[in-house]
Amino acid sequence: MILSSWMSLGWILPSTSALSLPGLACTPLMNESMTPVCSAYYAEKFGLMNHPERLNECRLLHDHKAWDRDSGDHEWQQWTEAFDISLSAASHLHCDQMELSVASALHHGGVAMGRMGLLEERLQSGSLVAPFPDKILASPYGYALYTQQGNHWPKVQLFMAWITEQAGGKG
Repeated sequence: MILSSWMSLGWILPSTSALSLPGLACTPLMNESMTPVCSAYYAEKFGLMNHPERLNECRLLHDHKAWDRDSGDHEWQQWTEAFDISLSAASHLHCDQMELSVASALHHGGVAMGRMGLLEERLQSGSLVAPFPDKILASPYGYALYTQQGNHWPKVQLFMAWITEQAGGKG
């Protein structure tokens, strides 16, 4: 998302976290990690705890608008490739918002790809479980990109202070 000619917000892949572009400054705003999540009932029903191969018997819930130009399968594809898991037989349900896939997971409708920072309270309360605690994938993080000269402007400094606070001060 471009905010003006001096600033942009977006995503950057972890492998390029040391972004260096002439004349530009890049400030990471938040780190993310993702892993499959579902209700405890669903995890027990399908015997998922520490058995990712059993996802083939489940309904996978997709947020097909996780970001612009997302294929709808990208998060699951990234996760399965990172942990060498094949999901050829699983059924799929595509939602147009992450919250819809999470709501379906909460109501025993399948397994959603969960962004840990956004689901922390639900995981702590037990309303959702992460059945594969050793398979958490670091995913792209949010960043702000702005011109080096913009770094000296009061409006950029104020905006960066505000957005860093909104992102949890993880920048």
